[in-house]
Amino acid sequence: FQESDGFIGIYSNHNWSLYYEQGYLEAKYRLAQMVFIKKEAQGTLSELVGKSELSSDIFSRELMDCQIAKSEVNNLSKTSYTYMATSNFVSGINSYINNLSYGNTPLLFKLLNYKPKDFNITNIFAIQQTFLWENSAGGFEPLYFQYALQKMPENIIKALYPAYQAGIQNPIVPYQCNPGIYNETGDINNLTLYTPSVHIPVNISSIPAFSSPTSLAFPSSESFSNDWAVNGVKTDNVSALLANDPHLTTSVPSIWIGFQLVSPGMNVIGVVFPGFPGIILGHNSYIAWGATNGQTQETYFYAEETSSSHPYSYYSNGNWTKFTVINETINVKDSKPYNLQLEVADNGVVVDNDSGTKIAMDWTGLSPSYELTFFLHIDRAHTVSEFRDNLTQYFKVAIQNWAVAGSKGNIGIFPYGDYPVIESGNPRGVLNGTGRSNWVGFIPLKYEPSLYDPARGFVFSANQITVSPGYPYYTGWLYETGPRANEIYSLLNSTSGFNTSKMEKVQLSVHDYSTNIFLKPLLKSIEKYYGNTEIYNELESWNGNMDINSSAASVFHFWEHNIVNDTFLPYMEEYGITPQDGLYNISFFLGSDVTYHGPLMEDLVNWTINYPDSTYFNNPLNG
Repeated sequence: FQESDGFIGIYSNHNWSLYYEQGYLEAKYRLAQMVFIKKEAQGTLSELVGKSELSSDIFSRELMDCQIAKSEVNNLSKTSYTYMATSNFVSGINSYINNLSYGNTPLLFKLLNYKPKDFNITNIFAIQQTFLWENSAGGFEPLYFQYALQKMPENIIKALYPAYQAGIQNPIVPYQCNPGIYNETGDINNLTLYTPSVHIPVNISSIPAFSSPTSLAFPSSESFSNDWAVNGVKTDNVSALLANDPHLTTSVPSIWIGFQLVSPGMNVIGVVFPGFPGIILGHNSYIAWGATNGQTQETYFYAEETSSSHPYSYYSNGNWTKFTVINETINVKDSKPYNLQLEVADNGVVVDNDSGTKIAMDWTGLSPSYELTFFLHIDRAHTVSEFRDNLTQYFKVAIQNWAVAGSKGNIGIFPYGDYPVIESGNPRGVLNGTGRSNWVGFIPLKYEPSLYDPARGFVFSANQITVSPGYPYYTGWLYETGPRANEIYSLLNSTSGFNTSKMEKVQLSVHDYSTNIFLKPLLKSIEKYYGNTEIYNELESWNGNMDINSSAASVFHFWEHNIVNDTFLPYMEEYGITPQDGLYNISFFLGSDVTYHGPLMEDLVNWTINYPDSTYFNNPLNG
């Protein structure tokens, strides 16, 4: 039944019947959305809507979603909980499709003259692959940053784009994580993080992913998420509380669908993406859990060395090796089929581009993994430790900061997953594909960052940096800026006696922590150059809250936008970096973009607090 808050309740005395009903009801309420998600994962949108989605289909084929999904299903025991749950879920979807009357057929299908086809288990795992890509950090940032590495001198890269963010940081794991744990393998000090590993012409706009429309499955958003949990130290009793606000895109239909699922051994309520069985974010009778994106780099790019003397081959580890070639045919509505030839190297799949260089993308999702199993298991978990055990066993790709609270009073935050390890080169840009910078494995689980029942009584994340500066492995560098995390830390650290009301107060806070840093020097400058003006008085009496009707909030927001532009756009002009180069996708805030999640604001925080007379404030074009 559908509850008053829009959640759908399913109660069954048999687990497999419950998943059958969930599949049936997801199809009833979200069939069109599910079909488009499935076709995006298959790379077959073009056969439904035409050439406009061809670039999306090409990139989906390059991600090899269907090949990976087939491997996952083939490796799955047919008697496992995952297989049985997913099989019955698919049967429910197909039952609804096969009994669909014309009157109940979604309008979109009528307009397209399309009759939906049955789903199968492989489709569900292909949807999992699409979900993992859309939630993996890193993306194409190394290709963007290659421009900066090739065009800017090393001292400017160090000043503007430090490998460890320069502003005030409250890492997710605040202590020095296992210092000295490594041998030479993976030592971050062996990497060259400020100079390019190769020099190549990179044409970002020619890569299909950049010319394809926004994902129909998981529309992109510039918003990010928060989660935190407190235990008895902060609640004055043995209980634990958790809050999570995943700031994903608001869309119609929603990317979420809410369920309460009750069957023997399970009573779980939360939300799930259409096309998935079970619950992804929520709580059961014993634990509650939430997530934010870990912002960990999970894609690495390699310039493959090729030669006309060795056709269809690449040079690796002293030998010429043939690319594995996969021929694909993409049917296109009202047009002839498109023949695609995929080339796969040791370092991943070659992404289509016209730069003259074969660039291979290695992604942690190019190997089979079972995140779907993780979701199905945690729905029935009883303790934080059980949650953690399932996380370490099954969740490998699209690393999230999983915050968990248990009825026994335990809390934790676990950014577990596969962190690639390389021995040389600069992973922030394009790496040399001849073997010297290949993945040599992943950070051992026992050395991965995590936090369990900390003495301070709380854990939290806001997409900020995961580890402290002394952590000996490279995990990425494009984390969310500190102010949001610093605000949450400040509220959690200063509050005691937490209850649901106080948790809501933290969640509803609109105070901007960056005002703690910039407001005083801004007021000082206004007073010095303009005197006691109306704007000065507005800002001087302002509490730093970004209230909707606050004129001071508007002034501060646009000042913040403009100071980043005024400080850093001249550097882009000085070194010939244009919007077409893609670097603005890292620097954000530059130009007309008023949304910001990048490293440049952290530079301003660092310089304002520690180096107010820094010469990097000077305009490089005119001093």
